[in-house]
Formats: sequence, structure tokens, C-alpha cells
Amino acid sequence: MVGLAKLGVPSELVARAEDDIFGLVFDSELRSLGISTRGLVPHGDLGSGTGRCLVLVSEDAQRTMLTYLGASAEIGNQEMKGLLDSIPAISYVEGYLLDCPAMFDNLMALAVSALEMEKKVILSLSDPNLVERHHSKIMRLLRSGVSTVIGNQDEATRLSGIYDPRESAKWLADLGVDGSITLGPQGALSFEDDEVVEIPSLAEAVVDTTGAGDQYAAGFIAGKYFGLELEASTRLGLLCAKEVVSHFGARPETDLGPIVRELVDIHLR
Repeated sequence: MVGLAKLGVPSELVARAEDDIFGLVFDSELRSLGISTRGLVPHGDLGSGTGRCLVLVSEDAQRTMLTYLGASAEIGNQEMKGLLDSIPAISYVEGYLLDCPAMFDNLMALAVSALEMEKKVILSLSDPNLVERHHSKIMRLLRSGVSTVIGNQDEATRLSGIYDPRESAKWLADLGVDGSITLGPQGALSFEDDEVVEIPSLAEAVVDTTGAGDQYAAGFIAGKYFGLELEASTRLGLLCAKEVVSHFGARPETDLGPIVRELVDIHLR
């Protein structure tokens, strides 16, 4: 969400938090960045607390995440009602939501309605083990209206059963979806209809890989929002990933707005 906001994409978060210090700080920080928190439903009586994550970063820049989902694991009909009543041009859905019991039916309703309204639902595959746990549900979503998939090579392999990311991309395209597969140090591969674009990684000094996938997704989605071509959207995703791995922390520190404007100007020429 922060990545999208810093790229100039108007955004709203649909989530669940509690009315505790973590929830209040989270809400305040997002609003300070221009992100609408109208869809962030606070609860004061769940007893589970607002979710949080402790990230351990090793000397080789790899990270281990110790996550407590808290109230976010209980997201359901109340949070989704506003979204389903007014579906935006692009909805970005974390695959982790499939672990929440009440969410699959809501996501199916979102996918079907978005398809009817010619709007986009972008699904993040989130985690290889999650793809295995919810393979049949993901396939139903892909066949019901999800337009775009974003995931890494391991996640794409678990979904398609194919190791080669290019063949995984073809398999997904045959299902009628477009998307992007990140390839770690090798960059990213994106596909749409019969077009396939592969761009090497742009990262130089890697300090912390936390947030690399999220910021790549932010750049790629921003490209779609601004109407960029597939190659430019992929490049924007890689530029965002390059920025976030150059320092500690999962949020971008550099103003990426000029890069977006340059890519948009090139696209409009």
C-alpha cells in the first residue's frame, strides 16, 4: 500500500485491526501517506490484538519473518461489504486471505462482479505453501474473474506444476489471465496475451530483501493503473524492488514519482 501511494496511485486498505496502540499507529501512518483507511475496520473486543511482524535480517540480506496475524486473520463480511458495494478499477488481493475462513466466498463474489464490470482483480500468490494448501480455491478464482497473477518462481511452479517460469507463464495465459513472475536475482518475467517480457534484475547493492516482492508488485500494479505497456510496468516493478532492497525496511525511502512520470511520458509519446 505504501509503495502504491508513493507512486501516486490513490489507494484504500481493506483490512481488520483492533483499537489498540498498534492499530491506531498503523491507521495514523497510512493516513499520513494519503492512503484511505475507510476500509480498515477497527475492533476493540476481539482480544486478539492488531497483527504485527518481527523481521530478522541476516548478513546475506535474507530475512526471516515472525508473524502474528492477530485481528487480521478474522477479516470477513463486514470489511468486504464496502468493497463489494463499490468495486474499484483495480483490486489487489493477498493470497494469504485464503487462510481466513470467511474470505473465499467474498473473493469469489469480488472476482465474478469485477469480471462483469470489466474491472481488474490482481491476485498475489503470497507463499508456495499457501498455493499448495489452497490450490483448488486459487484455480476457481482464476476461472471466475481474477485477471492478473503476481508471484515468484516457486509459487508459480506450485500452481502450474511446471518448473520453467516461461512455461508456467504460458500455462497461466492459457487460463486467460496475465501477470508477472519474479525470478529473484534474475529479474522478472511478465506475460499478457501472446506477449512475454523478461527483464534482468536492476538491483545493485542488496542490504535487505524484506519487501522486495511487495514493492515489485506495487510498481507493476502502478504501471497497469497508469496504462503503461507490459515492459514498462515490469521495469517499474524492478525499479521499486531495487530501491527497497538497498536499505533496511520494507517501505521505500526514495521518491519514485519522477520515474513514474518519465515512464508515463515515454508511453504517451
